[in-house]
Amino acid sequence: MFECINRLITIHDFSLQSWNDRYGKGIWACISPNEFLLDEFRECTSDGDIDMINASDYIETAEWLPFVTGKDFTDALNLLEKFLSSLPQEMLDSNSIWSLSIYKALQNLQEMRRKSTYNLYNKLPVTLEELLSNTII
Repeated sequence: MFECINRLITIHDFSLQSWNDRYGKGIWACISPNEFLLDEFRECTSDGDIDMINASDYIETAEWLPFVTGKDFTDALNLLEKFLSSLPQEMLDSNSIWSLSIYKALQNLQEMRRKSTYNLYNKLPVTLEELLSNTII
């Protein structure tokens, strides 16, 4: 159970966070190659309405990011594992384009939040296929 999550955490030093969404979306389960940048995403989900909407517009349209919400903690973990299992296995590596792009997307979000300017970067690729053909790193 949770083989992909376990692999990313124990072998590739990813971090997992889960929290209750302030706006009632459910329970978040997110995994990232950088725990501090994951803190940034967690904080943006609790920002005031305008900042939260802008950050969401940037992040939540990217289907390849490992950020899910479920009705409870168990559901969120199951959804995250299902998502990770759907990815090509070579992506579940700390040096993959997918992993490096998660890092870059969160780094961009951090910079935009600090400058309160959410149009510094182009929209993220929506699908994994788009990401692989037009990387953001």
